[in-house]
Amino acid sequence: DLPLVVNKSLQKDDSADSDSNSPRRAVMRKHMTRGIREIMEQDENVLYMGEDVCHGGYYLVTDELVKTFPHRVIDFPPDETSLLGAGLGMSQRGLVPIVEIP
Repeated sequence: DLPLVVNKSLQKDDSADSDSNSPRRAVMRKHMTRGIREIMEQDENVLYMGEDVCHGGYYLVTDELVKTFPHRVIDFPPDETSLLGAGLGMSQRGLVPIVEIP
């Protein structure tokens, strides 16, 4: 099996993380947050939307993003069909939505 952790220097940061019982998940979450943050810094048309994402989302991926990009992290009601429809509509208008469905 291939390990989920590629950058071993990030493992040291997980000791204070709430997911310390599962370091692989904690590291993957941090990689996802960093990747999404880099994309949002490069392109102001990128939005992140989903259920409870303004409160960290289901996997706490957006925990830091909402502080950095408060107007581009969008909470949505628990309706996956409408969430996907809104994402498609935004993309047709030139935005780049990242849609989180738990």
